[in-house]
Amino acid sequence: MSNTNNKFWQSVDAIGLQIDEVDAATIATLAIEYGIPTNQALEAISSRWHGVGKKDLGVFVALSKFVSEYCEVSSACRILEFSSSPRLLTTTFLENNKSAIGKFLTEYEDLTNALEILFGKDSVIQTTDNTDFDEEFDSIVCQTEIGQRNKNRHSDGLGGEILISLATKFSTVERLLWMTSRNALYSKKSKKTFEELSNLGLNIAASIEIPVGGLYGTSIEGVLIIFQKKLPSRKFVGALLNDTPISRMATALYQGPTRKKGLSWEWIEFEDCRSYFDIERLKSIESLIPRGRFEWFELGHIVEENGIGRLDPSMTEDNETTGFIYVPEYVPSKVSNRIKEITVKPRSVYRIGIDTTKANPQFLEILLNSRYGREVRDAKARGLTIRRINRVGLETLRLPLPDLAIQNRIVQAEHELSNLLPNILELQESLSADWGDLPDIEQRVDEIKSVFDIDTKIENWWSELPYPLATIYRKYQYSKDPKEQFERLLHFFELFTIYIASIGASHVKALEHENKWQECFSKWFYPEKGNDIERADFGFWLQLAQNSLKEVRRISSNPENREQAIKQAHDLLYTTERIGKLSDTVTILDSVRTIRNEWKGHGGYINPALATRLVEDLQESIRKIYSTTATIFRQLLLIRPGSATVLDESYKYEYTELMGSDPTFRNESVELRGKTKSDALAFWMKGSKTACPALPFFRFSTPEDPQGSSFYVYNRIKKKGFRWISYQEAQEPHLIAPNDELQDLIVLAKSNESQ
Repeated sequence: MSNTNNKFWQSVDAIGLQIDEVDAATIATLAIEYGIPTNQALEAISSRWHGVGKKDLGVFVALSKFVSEYCEVSSACRILEFSSSPRLLTTTFLENNKSAIGKFLTEYEDLTNALEILFGKDSVIQTTDNTDFDEEFDSIVCQTEIGQRNKNRHSDGLGGEILISLATKFSTVERLLWMTSRNALYSKKSKKTFEELSNLGLNIAASIEIPVGGLYGTSIEGVLIIFQKKLPSRKFVGALLNDTPISRMATALYQGPTRKKGLSWEWIEFEDCRSYFDIERLKSIESLIPRGRFEWFELGHIVEENGIGRLDPSMTEDNETTGFIYVPEYVPSKVSNRIKEITVKPRSVYRIGIDTTKANPQFLEILLNSRYGREVRDAKARGLTIRRINRVGLETLRLPLPDLAIQNRIVQAEHELSNLLPNILELQESLSADWGDLPDIEQRVDEIKSVFDIDTKIENWWSELPYPLATIYRKYQYSKDPKEQFERLLHFFELFTIYIASIGASHVKALEHENKWQECFSKWFYPEKGNDIERADFGFWLQLAQNSLKEVRRISSNPENREQAIKQAHDLLYTTERIGKLSDTVTILDSVRTIRNEWKGHGGYINPALATRLVEDLQESIRKIYSTTATIFRQLLLIRPGSATVLDESYKYEYTELMGSDPTFRNESVELRGKTKSDALAFWMKGSKTACPALPFFRFSTPEDPQGSSFYVYNRIKKKGFRWISYQEAQEPHLIAPNDELQDLIVLAKSNESQ
């Protein structure tokens, strides 16, 4: 903190006022006296005015930046901001655009006086309900106070009456930005506000949800609702999250509807009343739908007549039948089919009689307590802080129900799994108490492990796979259509082949001396038979995987080569000894390529029966590849090194671990002996002191969006660069872009081949 700032705060403290008695105008006067910047002066008033501190200031800063960017791209010239707090949203824009005219309006006299001191009397409008205005504005920004109700006029508790008053008095305004509670999206009273604004010619163009910290002095989520005169064809919904590119979001909103989606926004139909979080929640729920055969039922259709009521405190297990489930109205609470397991007061619990010819109550208990069940219940709940579900919400819960026989089997399996847990805990306690029992404990552990089917491990394999493979594998798992499953499995195997070919070739380049790897690459990139690297197909990558991984095994098994490799790349040889086993997958992948090539309708129509049979054949290949590679992929990571710290004899790198299907990657740090290129992909074996730079066959996202998470692989040479394709069904399935490193590699291989 500068000396001037210190003196300023010392003067404020010297006033001797209590927090709830501080005079905003006095702080503003001191700010002018000490030359404190306007935004800092407003924050000083904010921190002392009404006792509100700096909690979640970062959210407000992001919100202010968005409003500023939106005003910038929309060429706002005259702006009026109404605010019930010292935190103003438009000051950054006005400071950066001296030609723009900004006025401020507030109903608090103390705050009005402070704003007049900071901005001059000409920039502040004195107001009462009966004041007439003779000015015009093209944009109005309105931060209203939450919970305040004026009995003399329509009030929704969210500040809607102020919004209507401003829209009425400034009838020529083109845009109206309303920052209020997120509850405005669902409140019945706020709907009346929207209707009145619509009658004034202002239509909802966008709703952008704001995390806690955006609303001054509250701990509730907010929303920025944008109205405009022009009737929009579609509506913009978004959320101001930590990683939101604010400038891009503001520009996307101003430019208008498009089919493309942003990182945290999209365009929806104008009549659609959902928010961005509603849409994202629906996607999340859909991803959690259990796989398998089932039919959809609303809960109300599988209950007995008059089957939903409140639990009577006098009821016990003895006077209840077995066909009931008990659902607390509080969403986080556990559903049960036994009264004694209920942990909330009975009057807050729904007693639901189930038609046992359609559903097993114990199965419904399992389903409604699952992650899917909790999300579905929460989606039907109401309330910003305490989430409650009402009877109508319960009746309309849409649930997937398999055949009753399958439900019974699921219940039995759940019981058996639950019975395993006490045994495991008992073994843990025994091992801690007596190491002499180790042989017996090991035998019992093996017996328990044998219970778990390999299919369960394969089902969760996506969490251990490298990012591009994990994403495609998850898409295959979510698919319901056999043809779609077949195509996604083919994509998985093709990318799997490219991935292991890159692992093998990258390690050969890192371990072999220069002349040797150049000689290898010339033969591999330009083989005597089949396509070469200039038109890389499944067969090319399969051959490259076979040749490079075979060379990797030769390096690790030959003493002379091992000595050279150690000199060349430190302990990377340790990695080589492990990854050579990947060559065992080549035969499996070749059989997949045969299935792909023999399908005459490749890329076109395939009947469901044939698709189902082909998927079953490929699932066996998945099992074989899992058995061969799962252990390796738990240790061999695809990473993107970032910043480095120089140590005495090594470098400490921050890196991003590109694993799993979710592009929210984990960040870690590792100490390496040698330098590695930042922001470039590399393969790294856990425990190793050396990372292997990945050959430039991969790239993230389009050239226009280098920070995106879509994964592309090299496909062929084109006139204007290289063709890159995405197996992830990105917004751009293929693109043309140059890559100097890959260009040099191909030129080098071709020149050696011609010699």
